[in-house]
Amino acid sequence: NTPRHVRGYREGQRLSFVQAEIVDWMFIDAEGRMRGNRTACVLLEQESVAAREEFRRAYGLDCARAAL
Repeated sequence: NTPRHVRGYREGQRLSFVQAEIVDWMFIDAEGRMRGNRTACVLLEQESVAAREEFRRAYGLDCARAAL
């Protein structure tokens, strides 16, 4: 995606990091629901209610349970 809040990076740019720098995780469970992805939950707080609901419908992400 295109960075909106961090300057100095561009879409498609390659970055290097070590495992200790990973602060989020995400996977799709057997039912097709997104799990984890706290980053999306934080970003969705800045979106409209309609956009949050559309994301929830599309990916099944329940931000109240995203840490599970």
